[in-house]
Order: sequence, then C-alpha cells, then structure tokens
Amino acid sequence: MRHSFAYAGLLTCAYCGCAITAERKKCKYVYYHCTGFRRACPKPAIREEALEGLLAEVVRAVTIDAETAEWIRVALRASHRDEREYHDGQIAPLQAEYSRLLGRMDRAYEDKLEGKITDDYWARKTAEWEEAQIRLRAAIEQHEKASHCYFEEGARILDLAARAYDLWSQQPPQEKRRLLNLLLSNCSFDGVSLTACYEKPFCWLAEGAGRPDWLPDVDSNHEHTG
Repeated sequence: MRHSFAYAGLLTCAYCGCAITAERKKCKYVYYHCTGFRRACPKPAIREEALEGLLAEVVRAVTIDAETAEWIRVALRASHRDEREYHDGQIAPLQAEYSRLLGRMDRAYEDKLEGKITDDYWARKTAEWEEAQIRLRAAIEQHEKASHCYFEEGARILDLAARAYDLWSQQPPQEKRRLLNLLLSNCSFDGVSLTACYEKPFCWLAEGAGRPDWLPDVDSNHEHTG
C-alpha cells in the first residue's frame, strides 16, 4: 500500500543534497530521512512530529504582527502610487502612437478613395498598421494590468504573512505543505535543524522584518514590468 507523506520531497539533505523522503515504521510512525542516492552521508532522519515542530518555526519566521502589517501596508500604498505613475507614464506615449496610426489609416483611406494610392499599397500599409496597433494594444494592456496587480499582489502576500502561523496551526499536514510551497524555494535538513531559503518577498520578511530599514531593501529589488 502506498502512503502519501505530506513533506516528502520538500527538503534536501544538508550533507549530500539528496531529497528527504519518508517511510512508515511499525505501521504507526512516520520518519523522514535522506535517500542517500548520490554518496555516503549520515542520512539524517527525523520523526514527522518533530519535523513539523521545526517547520512551524520556519513559518513563524515570516509571520508579522498587526502593527508591522499596517506599517508595510502604508508603505505599499505609497509604493503603489509610484508604480501607477510609472505605468501611466509608459502608457501615454503608446496611446499617442496608437492615435497617430489611426490618423494615418484614415488619411490613407481618403487617398485610396481619391485614387492617390493603389489598392495594393493600401492593403499592404493597412496590414502593417494593424499589426502595429495590435502590439501597441498589448503593451498598453500589460502596463494597465501591472499597475492594477501590483497593489493586489502585495496586499495578498501581506495578508498571508500576517496570518501564516495561524494558518499553519489550524491546517492538516497536506494543507501545511501547500503553505510551505508558497513560502519556500528550498529547505535543507542536517539531522538537527532546518536551513530555509524563502521565496521573494518572504525572504525579506525572514531577514529583516524586525528592522525599521528593511522595506527600502524590498523597493530596491522591485523591477517595473513593461
């Protein structure tokens, strides 16, 4: 009978880099241990209950209190204003170019009706202009979407960070694994402790949520989309 182990494949061995797998012993206890496929290593092992205790601390490290969450939310709103201004600035010339193409198409159509240009020339240029309009519309929509999603995504992440430990405490193992998949890019186990590598922006929370200067570091790593 195959078993589904919540944290199998989540961790790597700190000694050899192999995956940490799991097995059930005495039909009751679940142990996680290194597969040892690459080379000889101490093959660190741990009971699932003890592993969950270590993972709980991994989650706690990126959980922020209500005061910190509100402080970040205020900074996020200010950052969103800057982000929106950037995208608005990028949209304006795109819209101007789009309008210019419409004007050229209108004038060319009048020239066609008056016999100043051939039907073949009209068809060829119209195809070029329509293709350019498609690219411009796509670029405009990308900037509009990026401006809209920036604050929403930030607020979603902030909400998750504020509730991470509570979510962890209330969920069954499989749901805890889903939460860890959102938070972690990698996590190694040496038989005693875990070394967690967090996904952005949770890495910034883990490294500096207690420092008053950590948020500017987040801003400096933000890249405009467009």
